[in-house]
Amino acid sequence: MTLTIFNYADRTISISGQHEATLVVRKGGKIQRIYTIDLGFAIGLDENISEFIGIHVGDTMVGIIGDANRMQADALSDHVNLTARLESLTKYYGVSLLVSGDVVQRLTQPEKYHIRFLDRAIVKGRQEAITVCEVLDVDAEPVRSLKIQTVPIFEEGLEQYCLGNFANAKICFEQIVALNPGDKPSQLYLERIQAFLENSIPANWNGVWKFTQK
Repeated sequence: MTLTIFNYADRTISISGQHEATLVVRKGGKIQRIYTIDLGFAIGLDENISEFIGIHVGDTMVGIIGDANRMQADALSDHVNLTARLESLTKYYGVSLLVSGDVVQRLTQPEKYHIRFLDRAIVKGRQEAITVCEVLDVDAEPVRSLKIQTVPIFEEGLEQYCLGNFANAKICFEQIVALNPGDKPSQLYLERIQAFLENSIPANWNGVWKFTQK
């Protein structure tokens, strides 16, 4: 599922494209999922969408396209494309909910959520790196509690990773996996680190990961 947060006015929400559901963050921080079928929009093809959520925020142009025989709402914006990239990255990182750094910066009460910085990455089709974050609150127990418990170790591992101190980073992520074998991002970093140790550190390493596929 691809989700994009838009501004709304007069208590009216405009949804572009054909999405299975939309997330509404209500005043006070409560998150509610509204299925678009209940609003009269197109029905999604996959009933289980809990593992396919990516959220980004930004300005976009929303309108109606088509001709007399077929018309639909659509959105034109690089932000929409970036949201789709985040959605696909949930499978790569093995997590349930990803948000961009822009979303985190716009939260009025970020302390209400458990958010873990995951990566700085350049997705296919873009030249600049984006900040990728994981929302831990949607995970089932005991994975959720274990991820929250090991956030300091994860942050230390990422710092060492970005500095190119891969041996030190490896120790951190191995500690996390020992405590929580279900932490897939830590497993992913161990795979990256092993590849670097067996080969060589990329030139001008700055910790940014570049994707070559969508």
